[in-house]
Amino acid sequence: MARVTAEEAARTRERLLDAALEVFWEHGVARPSLTKVAERAGMTRGAIYGHFDNKEDVFSALCDRFLLPAAVLEQLRQDGADDPLGTLVAWVQSILRDARADPCRRRFFEILLLKCEAVEGDDIRGRMRRDFERARLHEEALLCAAVRQGQVPADLDVPLAALILHATIGGLLRHLALHPEAEADLLVERIGGLVCDMLRGEALRRA
Repeated sequence: MARVTAEEAARTRERLLDAALEVFWEHGVARPSLTKVAERAGMTRGAIYGHFDNKEDVFSALCDRFLLPAAVLEQLRQDGADDPLGTLVAWVQSILRDARADPCRRRFFEILLLKCEAVEGDDIRGRMRRDFERARLHEEALLCAAVRQGQVPADLDVPLAALILHATIGGLLRHLALHPEAEADLLVERIGGLVCDMLRGEALRRA
């Protein structure tokens, strides 16, 4: 039997993730088996277990594909150190723009926001919480830098602002998932002004 190269194994893994994205988007995460994912990829059940331990492992790999790791977020903050508020706005705009423009990314966010049923004993929700916290801390770090540079009020309640901002992003992504015909371009264009107005408003000042 010919030995499988690392390159061939990587291609197989990506094909399985492509299939998982389709299956989870169509049927949700909890219902379909990994056998269904393997069949969608034109492979055997054994093939998928050669690359993934279980469904949670497949879901986690999809998150790794579409969500930025902590090191990349740190680099974004370093690159935007001279304009943290502008970096934050660009970050929000890029999330919305990419979720609209890239069909695979749009399907991923639909799965994440609409089709992740809670199942006792799995770690899917735990993975979602960890990704949520990483993004929220990224936004909080940018807000702290914006306070130091005088781009937002000095008495901004940064943890509250980061939480509300992150919830706003999630709500907008959910809206785009439920209403794909929405005026996404207009939303991306105006979100920067909306974010800045929100951060400079009285409601987010420390009591």
